[in-house]
Amino acid sequence: MRATLDISDCVDNGKLNGFQIATGLLCGLCLVIDGFNVQSMSFVAPELFADLKISPSALGSIFGAAALGTLLGSIMNGLLADLFGRRPILIFNTLLFGCVTLLTTRANTAQEFTVVRFLTGLGLGGILPSVMALMAECTPKKHRIMFMMVVSDGFTVGAALSGLVSAWLIPSYGWRAVFYVGGTIPLVVALVMWLVLPESLKFLTIRGEDRRYTSNWWKRVHLRRNLTGSTAYQVCEDLLGRAPYAHLFRDGRAKLTLLLWAICFTTLVDFYFLSSWLPAVVKASGYPTSIAVLVGAMLQVGGAAGALGLGWAIGKWGFSTVLGINFAVACASITMIGRSGIPLAVLFILVTLAGWCVVGGQSGINVLAGTFYPTYLRSTGVGWCVGVGRLGSVLGPVIGGELIALKWSTNGIFLAAAAPALISATLLFTLGRIAKPANSAFSGEALPNPPDSGTSSPAFEDEGWTFQRLT
Repeated sequence: MRATLDISDCVDNGKLNGFQIATGLLCGLCLVIDGFNVQSMSFVAPELFADLKISPSALGSIFGAAALGTLLGSIMNGLLADLFGRRPILIFNTLLFGCVTLLTTRANTAQEFTVVRFLTGLGLGGILPSVMALMAECTPKKHRIMFMMVVSDGFTVGAALSGLVSAWLIPSYGWRAVFYVGGTIPLVVALVMWLVLPESLKFLTIRGEDRRYTSNWWKRVHLRRNLTGSTAYQVCEDLLGRAPYAHLFRDGRAKLTLLLWAICFTTLVDFYFLSSWLPAVVKASGYPTSIAVLVGAMLQVGGAAGALGLGWAIGKWGFSTVLGINFAVACASITMIGRSGIPLAVLFILVTLAGWCVVGGQSGINVLAGTFYPTYLRSTGVGWCVGVGRLGSVLGPVIGGELIALKWSTNGIFLAAAAPALISATLLFTLGRIAKPANSAFSGEALPNPPDSGTSSPAFEDEGWTFQRLT
C-alpha cells in the first residue's frame, strides 16, 4: 500500500529546523538587497547632479520609472510565482535586478538611467510576493508570523545599510561603486539560491508535480530519508485555477481583497511621505543638517524594532487588533512631531515611535497579505496588494512636495501625514469585523471546497480565516 504524507499537517505542526531557518535567512537577504537597491538612488542623486548634470526634474522621472517598474513587477511576478513556483521566479528576479544594477554603472544620461531603473524595478517588484509566499508555506504555524515579520524586516535593514555603505563608498570610489556592490551581491545570492533554496512543498503538491521531485525536496527540507518517489503527498485544499486574478474576488474574498489594497496604499503613502521629507522638514524647522539626518535615520531604526515587536503581538492578539491600534498610535505620534517647541529628545522618541508604527506596520501588512490567501493564490494576492500599494509610494512624496511648495506650516504638514495612518487604523478595524483567524493568527490551509459568495451561510473558513458576511 502506498504511503501518504499530509504536507499541510507536517509543515504546520512540525518543528522549525536548521534548513528552514537557512531558507528564511536567504529570503531575508533578498529583501536586504531589495531595500539597499531601492534606497541607493536617493544617496547617489547628489552625485548625478554634479557629475552627469542630470537635472532635478529628470531625476524625478528616473525615480518615477523605478516606482512604475516595481509596481508592474509586483503584479506580474506575483501571478508567475503562482503559475511556475516561488523558487524559479525568486531566482530569476534576483538575477535580473543584479544584472541591470551592474548595467546602471554604464549609464551616462537621464534617458539611460530611466530605462535601467525601470528594468531594475521589474526585478525588485518580484521579490516580496515570492518571499512572503515561500515563508508562509514552509514554516511551522507556531513560528510563522514572527518568522515572516523578521524576514520582511530585511527591507528596512537594507535601506538603512544603503546609507551607511554609500557614505563610505562615494567619497573614495565614486557613485558607480554603490551600483557595483548593489549588483554583484544579488548575483552571488542568486547562485546560492539556485543551489539550496527549496520550492514550497505545498505548491508542488497542489500543482501535482512529479512525486520524486517533491520527495527530494522533502528530504532536504525535513531531513527525512525514509520516503521514496512512490510516496503520495496531499494538502487539504484544491487547485482552483491557473489564472487566479479573478479568484481574488471570489469565495467571499472581494471585500477583504479591496480592504487589503486600501490599507497597503495608505500605509505606503505615509511611509514614503515621512521617509522622503522628514529630514527636510526637520531642518526647515531650525535644526542643523546633522540632527535632521539623524532624525530621519531613527524612522528606519524604529521600523526595524517595530517589525519584531509587532510580530510577537500579532501572534498573541491577531492582525486587525494589533495593527489597528498600531496605526492609531502612529496617527498620534506623527501629529505630535509637528508641534513647535518640543524638546529634541522628545522629537527623537516620537520619530522612533512613528517608525515602529508605520515602517514596522508595513511589514505586518505584507505578512497579513501573505497569510490571507490560499496556496494557489498567495503570491498573486501579495503581488497585487504590494503593487496597488506602490501607487502610494509614488503619491506620498508628491503630496509632501506640494505641501512644502504651498508653504504649509510644519504642524500642518505633519497633520496631513497623520491622516493616512488614521485611515489605515479605521480600515484595519473594519477588516477585523469581516474576517478573523479561525484558531490563531494563521491556522492552516483552506477547506477543499469553500462556498461561493452567494451562499446563505453566515460564515466560512478559508486559509484559516473565518469570513463574517456583512449585510
